[in-house]
Amino acid sequence: MARLSRVKVEGEGAFYHLCGRVAGVKGEYPLADKRCRRKIVDFIKLFSKVYCLEVLGFCILGNHYHLVLHMSAPREMSRKELRSRAELLYKETVLDGWLEANWKRFHERIFDVSELMRSLQSKIARWYNVTHNRRGRFWADRFKSVLLEDEKAVFDCLLYVELNPVRAGIVERPESYEGSSLYYREIKDDKWMAPITEIAHRPKRASA
Repeated sequence: MARLSRVKVEGEGAFYHLCGRVAGVKGEYPLADKRCRRKIVDFIKLFSKVYCLEVLGFCILGNHYHLVLHMSAPREMSRKELRSRAELLYKETVLDGWLEANWKRFHERIFDVSELMRSLQSKIARWYNVTHNRRGRFWADRFKSVLLEDEKAVFDCLLYVELNPVRAGIVERPESYEGSSLYYREIKDDKWMAPITEIAHRPKRASA
């Protein structure tokens, strides 16, 4: 797979393969619970509306998950658009008290893949710990990020991610696994994801 290992690129759009792994002993699979997987999908949906990104694929397995997405290049945004995104996370009374510096910081944040993953993993960890009366660190280490340099790398990565349940012997057909993007595309609950047919038309990242 033609990929370059890197956390992120600055100032431009890019495709990423992201992965988070749960802390725990061998043989422990907290994400195997269907309710947990559905909740993680809900969180991915939420942050796809807050952050400037497009979800291409994902797969949630017993102790880790994969996420393939395109982060948009930074652009100017009106206060109205910024507020509509911020309202998905914060109450109106909180936003009414924001200063210009707060809005500037939020604007920068929603184009940053590191901020996305920090928000997503914090949200999952808090929900899981509260729901299961659990304390302590939930994620094993910092999320892993791989930059996908070209169209072939993106499609190869999607194939790898969505075939994970088959390789693990969980299902025979990848679209049968309810913790994957392919399942959601199969049941037509995919309007919040980027159409696969449009990947080739995304602007190419400038060569380093």
